[in-house]
Amino acid sequence: MKVMKNIVAVLSIIMVMAVLAQNALALPSSSFDGGKWGGYDTYSDGAGLNVEVVFNVYTASSGEFTWGGQIAMPSTDKYIYVYQVFNSNSSSENIESFKVLNSNKSDVAPSVMHQTCSQIDSTGAGISPDPAVSAIQGMWVWDGIVADKYSWYLIFSSNYAPTRGDFAVNTASTTPPPAPTPEPATMALFGIASALYAAKRGRKRQAV
Repeated sequence: MKVMKNIVAVLSIIMVMAVLAQNALALPSSSFDGGKWGGYDTYSDGAGLNVEVVFNVYTASSGEFTWGGQIAMPSTDKYIYVYQVFNSNSSSENIESFKVLNSNKSDVAPSVMHQTCSQIDSTGAGISPDPAVSAIQGMWVWDGIVADKYSWYLIFSSNYAPTRGDFAVNTASTTPPPAPTPEPATMALFGIASALYAAKRGRKRQAV
């Protein structure tokens, strides 16, 4: 029975990786901190809502991620945080927002999250967030990311290195609990270990 559970777990991971690959959810690799802040997470509410989030953290000086957002990145910022959201729902639920949260599941302070915006993804097929509403306090908003579609790159810069954080993904009908991702760490939390999370309110890696 234990062996069967392990096999099912492995198959689930393979299936998730296949979906992510098929839908081109792949961020550039990062050498920062051994690449441990890069990854993906998934969330399912058991009723047809399935969300996948990929994320990574880069040092601005490495050139491993090219900032191409609508707003220029402050030249003094050391880190770039990047997320991308995929709607793999089997229902008609659309993703309407994605928000970066700190480890307390509350808003990340503006002093920590400096420049927030989005940019077209590498495939050119992602859905751009509403520029009039998005990127306010680390939140991106859409009319709706429909099933089998994914977002542009959701990015922000910071002088703070990553720590454990959360994110929230919302639809019109449901607000699920948060899940872990990288976020910039405040001085008090600087050095706390990493983690990731996803949910209808979401899972994600963010910086505190």
